Amino acid sequence: MLTSCQTMGTGDGRPSQAAILMMQIGAVVILAILSLLWLRFLSLKGLLAGKTQQTIDSEEKYRFITENTSDVIWILNLSTNKFSYISPAIYPLRGYTPEEAMQQELSETLTLESLEYLQAKSPSRRQEFIENPDGQKHYIDEVQQPCKNGTIIWVETSTQFQYNAAGEIETI
Repeated sequence: MLTSCQTMGTGDGRPSQAAILMMQIGAVVILAILSLLWLRFLSLKGLLAGKTQQTIDSEEKYRFITENTSDVIWILNLSTNKFSYISPAIYPLRGYTPEEAMQQELSETLTLESLEYLQAKSPSRRQEFIENPDGQKHYIDEVQQPCKNGTIIWVETSTQFQYNAAGEIETI
């Protein structure tokens, strides 16, 4: 089999001027392609860094809001009946730290009467969400919650359903 140098050679084993020119052009094309790929990599890297900074800024803003509002923000996974998040506002309201409150069973966070009330409402609300998850319906309820010091307080809750990343239904 003949190589391009042999077919375009001078006859004495050296490549011809045309062969040298073709190799130089090939090298320039390869360098140009590599340069374009490098520039594309750098632009994507810059875009990702910008998105990352935007995400960081957004997360910091939401964290600031949730940690400094007087309203308790919580997320309850309905598959596990466990809280996945409770904001620090729980402490002045009920006397529990977020960590302590997240360890509580749902039955420990409500009086029996309030728990029964919400358990009666939950199936139809959940079904309504499943049938229309984009409806974003909010539910307002007044329930009683026990505090760490033993007192019972009335609170107003505003809740809605959502799917989490695992596809499970949560109440916020």
